[in-house]
Amino acid sequence: MENKGKIVEISGKKVYLVKGIYYFFNESNFERLLQEHRQASNYNVPFYVGLYSNELVERVTGMKEYRKKISDNDRVNMLEALDFVDGAFIINSLDKDYITSSLALRLLKDREQGSNIHEVKTKKYNIGYASGAFSNLHKGHIEHLKEMKKQCKTTIVAANSDELIQKYKNKTSSVNEKARRKILSHIKYVDVAIITHEYDKLKALEKVKELCGSYFDAIFVGSDWKGNSNWEQFEKKLNTMGIDVVFTDRPEKGISTTDIDKGNRKRTVIDNADR
Repeated sequence: MENKGKIVEISGKKVYLVKGIYYFFNESNFERLLQEHRQASNYNVPFYVGLYSNELVERVTGMKEYRKKISDNDRVNMLEALDFVDGAFIINSLDKDYITSSLALRLLKDREQGSNIHEVKTKKYNIGYASGAFSNLHKGHIEHLKEMKKQCKTTIVAANSDELIQKYKNKTSSVNEKARRKILSHIKYVDVAIITHEYDKLKALEKVKELCGSYFDAIFVGSDWKGNSNWEQFEKKLNTMGIDVVFTDRPEKGISTTDIDKGNRKRTVIDNADR
């Protein structure tokens, strides 16, 4: 459960603050977060998210199954990957004054960094493509998409349809296809989010051409698929067309959708923390 947001004023600056855990994004917690952002927009103020630290979550709720796989910094990066979140920071205490001070430090950091000029680098690829289930969007997905955006001027990301997931994984996705596409569309590393009903990556070429007027230059996939027979075939065919297959690193002990589905069945939460 995420607490309802509220306006906080620090040194004359008003901010809309929401507090929560957010180890991943599913339809429910994403829609609540988006609704809070709409409230912030109504007040025309920045939207910030305070994330309860792993240590605090474990101390208050006993929940620790994600702690070794999702760090506090991972969750900050996940929230800041959303195009409507202005900033995120870690909360180590439920004390209101502590939370206010933590937000003040984050705002100070943002002001200091605001004047920095970032060098614009030439991207290796013009159009990059990636597809997958992207159920319960987690840090592994975010890192994958971020790496793709580093290398590509335009990124097209396809959420596999519910029917397709049922067909090749023989299971029902815990997050429906429309919600998964919507969440992806709000990730700042994704330029266009679509739903695909095709597993064949060669057919994805035509879909991207419809959208962009040309084929993608590279397709991105997690390194856990390297050596898979289907991907080896895709790679050979795509390489003959001058299209690269780029495998992004994925830690062997990284979080997975399966881990999240198991955790959801026994999850407890911080409740009424700001009352």
